[in-house]
Amino acid sequence: MLDWPNLFRREYPAIVASLVKRLGRARLDLAEDAAQEALARAVADWRVKGPPDRPGAWLSAVAWRCAIDALRQSSREQDELPPDLPAAPAADAPSVPDDALRLLFLCAHPSLPREDQIALTLKAACGFGTAEIARAFFLDEATLAQRIVRAKKRLRDKGASFEIPAPEELPPRLDAVLDVIYLAFNEGYTPRDADAPLRRDVALEALRLARLAAPVAPRAEALAALLCFQSSRFAARISAVGELLPLEEQDRAMWDRPLIAEGIGRLAAAAKGDRVSEYHLLAGIAVCHAAATSVDATDWTRIATLYAELERRTPTWLVRLNRAVAISYADGPAAGLAAIEALPPAPGAASHLFHAARADAMRRMKMTVEAAAGYRAAAAAAPSLAERVFFERRAGLLLRHPL
Repeated sequence: MLDWPNLFRREYPAIVASLVKRLGRARLDLAEDAAQEALARAVADWRVKGPPDRPGAWLSAVAWRCAIDALRQSSREQDELPPDLPAAPAADAPSVPDDALRLLFLCAHPSLPREDQIALTLKAACGFGTAEIARAFFLDEATLAQRIVRAKKRLRDKGASFEIPAPEELPPRLDAVLDVIYLAFNEGYTPRDADAPLRRDVALEALRLARLAAPVAPRAEALAALLCFQSSRFAARISAVGELLPLEEQDRAMWDRPLIAEGIGRLAAAAKGDRVSEYHLLAGIAVCHAAATSVDATDWTRIATLYAELERRTPTWLVRLNRAVAISYADGPAAGLAAIEALPPAPGAASHLFHAARADAMRRMKMTVEAAAGYRAAAAAAPSLAERVFFERRAGLLLRHPL
């Protein structure tokens, strides 16, 4: 039986990228519509006749015909058609990764606000529907759709190029691309959707984009390494009953060793540059976890040192919290609790993380009642159902089985 969702995820971005290259970046809407129409026709046709030998080539050819038909039906655009339209893609035409990379740079154009970059990337470069992107942003579908329309209009008005930027333009453009990929990955790794503990499809799509961007610069390679390490834990991160499992409860035999090996290789490649980026530091932290046989065997001193350097560069509240947690394992839970309680007030969306980290340190200090209360506070503030269930479970276990 054909896996329609995965087929859509795999083929849609390549089709859109190819059409934008051929039709021009001003016709991004048309490219998306044609790709969706081709996939709709595939559903109707292949369920009767079965899929062709080369599904991707079939979809590309049909999408191209749909796009040309739409142009010819539009009296306004008919005069703008080039005199010699390119032929439809050949039946054995391969996907061109560079086209997808160009589309990624287009969606993450610096003229767009960061939230618009993420939304447009998820829509055009990843193939996610408006409804599911709206859920990730806690917006109604109409508002999200308007945001995407405005983003596309701004790209047209700015004359955004469907090209990989020139070397002198690359640093700020690449940073935007990498930030969008990382934020998209985090939406899958810890989704704000109330029902899902993990959106593997979103996270793996971000990993695909990171691999695509990796050859551009060492910091892109470092991001790809980081996402390999994070993705390697997917199978162990969810229990048999669908609940989140923290590192200490995960069966490390279930970690994806080929992905870890890929991450190590990419991190080595990332070391060839002359700049240590945020992603180098985060990948360095992640490889410490990937290399350890248990939580206790983890090199927490190195992790705390890397977080200290990360805090020096990007002194966000979350980085400071993560450093405090690392201190709790490197120097003991009492030292960690002191560092956690010394933090400034948590941003509203992160207050559950403060309560959870504080409760973890208290649990390890055998402060059972206080730790249970902390987990309950974390559950009350958590944005997702999966996190609320996890924190309530921890509180319940502590009260039923005191340390």
